[in-house]
Amino acid sequence: MNQLVTCLCCTFNRPVLLGESIRCFLDQDYDNKELIILNDQEGVTLKLENCPENIRIINHSKRFGSLGEKRNYLKSLARGEYCCIWDDDDLSVNFRISESVYFMQQYPEYDIIKPKDGFISVDNKGYKVATNRFHAQAVIRKSYMDKAQYPIISIGEDNVFERTANIKIIDMFPSFWAVLRWGMKDVYQDRKSTRLNSS
Repeated sequence: MNQLVTCLCCTFNRPVLLGESIRCFLDQDYDNKELIILNDQEGVTLKLENCPENIRIINHSKRFGSLGEKRNYLKSLARGEYCCIWDDDDLSVNFRISESVYFMQQYPEYDIIKPKDGFISVDNKGYKVATNRFHAQAVIRKSYMDKAQYPIISIGEDNVFERTANIKIIDMFPSFWAVLRWGMKDVYQDRKSTRLNSS
């Protein structure tokens, strides 16, 4: 259970939330991991103080035309055998990567594995468990990442990307790996926030 796992994070103009997401990555109980962050906010360079070697921040000089294009560029940088979607506004439980690897090894015939449920909120209100097949919680084999492409759209690009995949939904309690925070603006501070500078 020592495969390299690449966590893929698209970000734009949310340094505080991104810092929380990075903190979740650092707190994972799985060591053989890397986090690649793709920032395409023009004129803004993100830098992480005392950045560990397994975190790479790519500051792209121009805004991508769609989220699909951004995800395609980001996934081309992955080196791990498995890839976890690691959105900048979500929080991940500290065993997310280790459980992802465990289930990938238990079910080698599947391209993508996701929990049945997600813990979600809209605008940081009304947190609840919702049954959905959230792409934000997906762990994906690199072999599928290499052959599949996200469409050049910004809404629903994940559904199209997964359309040809053999997907395993984990149905167990608790069966979520992340707190999905929809509609969040970059205004919340975490007690253990990671120091992230933009210039």
